Amino acid sequence: NDLYGLHELSKAEMTAPRLIMLANVALTGEHMRTHSGEKPFKCEQCSYVASNQHEVTRHARQVHNGPKPLTCPHCDYKTADRSNFKKHVELHVNPRQLLCPVCDYAASKKCNLQYHIKSRHSGCTNITMDVSKVKLRTKKGEVGAADAD
Repeated sequence: NDLYGLHELSKAEMTAPRLIMLANVALTGEHMRTHSGEKPFKCEQCSYVASNQHEVTRHARQVHNGPKPLTCPHCDYKTADRSNFKKHVELHVNPRQLLCPVCDYAASKKCNLQYHIKSRHSGCTNITMDVSKVKLRTKKGEVGAADAD
């Protein structure tokens, strides 16, 4: 599988432009997995899967490893990741969030929840894609049925 003749190159032929081109080809393949839905990289501690190893490493660091100094003032959620923390607190503050039936993800638009379920939980066959039956977080902890939009 030597599409670009890399194994046949001499040291002198390993120029910076050629190496940059080969790196771009490798990254393109990695990027294409995000569109194909292929997720060959798995977390060793849970069922999380991803299209690249970087995402699995990030997941393990945020979910399984290390101290979690950021604590939600509304519930017992803790994390070390400021971006995830802001998103989580927004679930309590911003009304009408569509909740994922599998994880803690919530979306304000049905199309975003559908994309999340398809991309993050593609291996789960028992998930409903009928988001009209998905629960909404309306106020601090209150949950109600979603309106059909």
